[in-house]
Amino acid sequence: MHRTVIHQGLILGTLLATFSIAQPPPEKPPSSPSLLERRYKAALKWYDIAWIYYREKRIIAPMLYGASVAVLGAERDLRPDPAGRIAALEAHRKRFEQLESLLAALKQKKLVVSSYDLAAAEYFKLEVEYLLEKEKAR
Repeated sequence: MHRTVIHQGLILGTLLATFSIAQPPPEKPPSSPSLLERRYKAALKWYDIAWIYYREKRIIAPMLYGASVAVLGAERDLRPDPAGRIAALEAHRKRFEQLESLLAALKQKKLVVSSYDLAAAEYFKLEVEYLLEKEKAR
């Protein structure tokens, strides 16, 4: 009886040892960027082109603002946590500080600056401040 128990133990031990050797996990294919990431990158590209077009006087400020709002929305969706939403709004504000800076430089050089664009830039600045206050109050 003693031999049988030892023999069964050896068989059981061998089987357990065979099955306990872990197979490496199958290689995971590199994940492609998510739809939200691709959307955000596309919005950034759109804004970058819009910024170039604005400086070339091919578009007006509200068109530039529309592209920035697209970036803002895409970034908020990509990072929906409070810190992510604040960061998206801060980046949006920075884009319009860049616009204000450009308009001020053009005015200083006494180059013709559209009063429409000046009024739009003023509104955009206030809109961003409002959105930031609203977000911080959440």
